Amino acid sequence: MSVRQRGASWEAYVRKGNERYRKSFKSKEEADTWEAMAKYHISIGMPIETKAASQGEWTLRKAGDETYKSYWANGRSRHTMLYNMNMVCKHLGEKTLVSSITSETLNKYMLDSRASGKKNSTINRRLCCISKILHHAHDCGYLTSLPKIPLQQENNGKIRWITEKEESDIRNHFVSVGGVIEIAQLFTIAVDTGMRRSELLNLKVGDISSGKIHIWETKANLPRSIPMTKRTEGQISVMMYDKKSTDHIFTLKVHQIRSAWDRMKNTLGLHDLRFHDTRHTFASRLVQRGVPIPEVQQLLGHRDIQMTMRYSHLAPQNLRSAIDKLEA
Repeated sequence: MSVRQRGASWEAYVRKGNERYRKSFKSKEEADTWEAMAKYHISIGMPIETKAASQGEWTLRKAGDETYKSYWANGRSRHTMLYNMNMVCKHLGEKTLVSSITSETLNKYMLDSRASGKKNSTINRRLCCISKILHHAHDCGYLTSLPKIPLQQENNGKIRWITEKEESDIRNHFVSVGGVIEIAQLFTIAVDTGMRRSELLNLKVGDISSGKIHIWETKANLPRSIPMTKRTEGQISVMMYDKKSTDHIFTLKVHQIRSAWDRMKNTLGLHDLRFHDTRHTFASRLVQRGVPIPEVQQLLGHRDIQMTMRYSHLAPQNLRSAIDKLEA
């Protein structure tokens, strides 16, 4: 076991090559959380924190870890929040004291992120992550005031969907590269179902029945069922073989998907493509084939139909009848 009890405390340890990292905690939950984060740090090449912060100060890493344990560890977006937290710590410095982070610090971080090509939506997600960390440090008494968060204006912009040729090229790329067949299966099912990445990774054998995929944990807290295409049903059947009802369909980790996706984009020259665009592709194809917006809303699991309405202009007969009246 990598977490064990020693007297009144709990000790967690992990190995990185020939090195062994160890840290003690007051509870098993804290030890389990540190172990999970340490293993994730190893997988993406991040350093592992073993020294505790001083009682009078919190470093950014310490504040981030405490925020993760308090708010994100048991949430659906824990992997994304952990990734954003690590990216923030990498840029600002893990040992940076939260008390030294000012509005000027965050504005420079925003400008640096923009200069590196980050979109406003990505910058905002990272800034919101920093904001939550600083608020938690403030609530715990390690910060006397809060800096202003320079959130950027976002717009829907052009909806990016995947063409049939791009879809074929992407799938062929994943199939031809050894070790990422499961990525090809994930990609195919994402395009045919519009499921979010987190929903796909949380999918279990027991969630498949009667030709449908049943999703219980969603971003909008609205469970939904999606009928499967024959292609998806075939892929799922292969992946369910020899698995128990409690097993996950996919064994992939977020960082594996991210790495494979980035390599594919560079190889095929699809630099503007995100994994989330598989969801846009699903919705766009439905609307372009005349599926009513309320039905698309149900399939996507949008709480507010306004979220779905941004696809409405893609309908084949959209506003055509109005213009036809001018012809008369």
